[in-house]
Amino acid sequence: MENLKYFTLTVVLKGNNYLLWYRTTKTALRSRGVWIHCLSAEEMLQGEGEGGVTSGGAEGSSGKAKEGEVESPAQISSSKGDSKWVQEDQLVLAALQSSLDPSILASYSYVETAKELWDTLFGVYGNESNLSRIYEIKKALANLQQEGKDFKDFFGEFRGLWAELEVLRPPTIDIKEMIERREQDQVFGLLLALDESYFGLVHHILRFEKLPTLNQVCMMIQKEEGSKGLFKGTSEVAHVSKGKEVGWTVNKKNLVCDHCKMKGHSKDKCWTLYPHLRPKNFKGTGQTSRGVAGVATSNPDDVVRRSDLDVLIKSITKLADSGKGLFSSRTRKPVIVDSGASHHMISDRELLSEVEPHGGKVTIANGQDVEIRGIGNLELFKKKLKALYLPDFSTNLLSIQQAAKDLDCLVVFSDMLKFTLSYSLKLRDHCRT
Repeated sequence: MENLKYFTLTVVLKGNNYLLWYRTTKTALRSRGVWIHCLSAEEMLQGEGEGGVTSGGAEGSSGKAKEGEVESPAQISSSKGDSKWVQEDQLVLAALQSSLDPSILASYSYVETAKELWDTLFGVYGNESNLSRIYEIKKALANLQQEGKDFKDFFGEFRGLWAELEVLRPPTIDIKEMIERREQDQVFGLLLALDESYFGLVHHILRFEKLPTLNQVCMMIQKEEGSKGLFKGTSEVAHVSKGKEVGWTVNKKNLVCDHCKMKGHSKDKCWTLYPHLRPKNFKGTGQTSRGVAGVATSNPDDVVRRSDLDVLIKSITKLADSGKGLFSSRTRKPVIVDSGASHHMISDRELLSEVEPHGGKVTIANGQDVEIRGIGNLELFKKKLKALYLPDFSTNLLSIQQAAKDLDCLVVFSDMLKFTLSYSLKLRDHCRT
């Protein structure tokens, strides 16, 4: 057992790196001549064991196999002596346990033999469908960015992903296999491009033993899209342009909106309900006044409903007590409306969609630099606004300056928070990029 002194395994099993751990651990155990402790008699018959596992003992000896037969681990234990075999097996078990991540080791500390642990780990982590792992590797390769890393480290990560992919899909000259892989690559490309709302369907497809064809996947996606439409709220389909009516004209001055109670338009044309109806080249022309009402505008159609603002303010007021985000029950960090921030700075990933990698830093008021990891879309008043993704930030900041600019509104601080349309808003930056 001299060859087992100071024996350690270099790769730590964390769950998703099982294939790498398996290959390096198997090589290490073979090099020390103890791979036999992880084998069954059937595997040894298939030539998986080390050389010299055949018995040369006399025929008919107690506890030994006949000449030319492969000994099972139990027979080896009997022939070598229980104490020596058990001691060697425990050394292998200790080496395997030392290569497990603490979170995994806690679940398998009860295992008593090396083979039992080896088989248990294979059953939990090794039976994962190759399709799922291939999809994960392709996704990792598609999203891989250097992001300021040293090139050697970056290339090592890049090469490691490709090496694992080549193990899962070794080179082949079989025409049928090549055609099947081409079909799989098309399906993988489609699944990678789907929105996050289809992730449940993606995971369901990857559970299949055989990946469906591209046409079958498209049919599944269309069914999923149709079923999602059944559970949506009030549809805006009824409010799509109905074409011009001819034969008479309507005096818009006599129209009163049932929603915002303002004159000049009907409810089905209300910009508050349907912001997409607002002309892209529209600019407000009103002048702001801090009078009794707190809001003044030259166009009565351009006022956000007070009830909408009440809901927003009540939600913000509850943040300190609930500790939850304004937009999602999964948010753990508070959302703060900041008059000094130059950009929306979001820490909770759940609040953002379509996040793209982006570098840089944000310097906050105390001089501390916070790393920018990406830029995504933040939905506010049914409009997508650009926001910086800073996972290391302690809060989620909504910039009044940026909101006023993107929503084309002016923020007035009085007894209530009011929004009126304006050209621009200038605030002193406390945060800069």
